[in-house]
Amino acid sequence: MEIRTLSDAELAEVYRERMIFDFPRDERKPLHMIRSALRRGQYQCLGLFDGEKIAAYAFFVVLQAGAVQQILLDYFAVDAARRGRGIGSQFLQMLQSRFCGVLLIEVEDPVSAQDASERQIRLRRKQFYLRNGCAETAVSADVFGVRYLLLEMPVPELHPAETIRQTYASLYRSFLPAAIYAAQICIH
Repeated sequence: MEIRTLSDAELAEVYRERMIFDFPRDERKPLHMIRSALRRGQYQCLGLFDGEKIAAYAFFVVLQAGAVQQILLDYFAVDAARRGRGIGSQFLQMLQSRFCGVLLIEVEDPVSAQDASERQIRLRRKQFYLRNGCAETAVSADVFGVRYLLLEMPVPELHPAETIRQTYASLYRSFLPAAIYAAQICIH
C-alpha cells in the first residue's frame, strides 16, 4: 500500500461516494470549499492506495509558518468494507513521515456525549489515536458548540500546550472570517 495525493477526480469521487456515509452532513465542508483551500495551498487530500483502490483517506488543513508546518487532521476514514483490519492504524503510522511540525487531531470529548453509546464511540476514537502514537495535549476547544479534546501526532516531536493553542487558533483563523471565529471558537 502507498500514500498518494488525490487527483481532483479522486477527490470528487471520495467526497460524493464515501464522505456522505463516513461523516454527518453538518460535519462535511462543501466540496468547493475544499477545492478552494487546495488551490490556496492550505489543504491536502491523501489516499492510502491498495493498487488503484483507495483503502482509506485523510484530509488536512496545512499552513506553512516559516520552516514549521501547522496541520489539522480534518477528515480520516477507512473504506467501510476494510474496517477492522488494521488499515487505519497502518495509514496513520505511514502519515507520520509525511509531515514535520505540529499535527493536531480533534476528538469529540467523551464527557460531553449525550448518552452511553455515543460516549463509547468517542472513547474508541480517542483510544485509536492514542494507540497509534498520538498524545493528549491538555488543550480543549469549543468549536461551533462541540467540545473537542486536542491530540497531537509527534511529527517528529510533541509541543507545549501554548504552542498547541497558538497553532490551533492559526489553523481556524486561516479559513474562518474573524467574526465567526470570535463567536464560534473558544480554546481552553
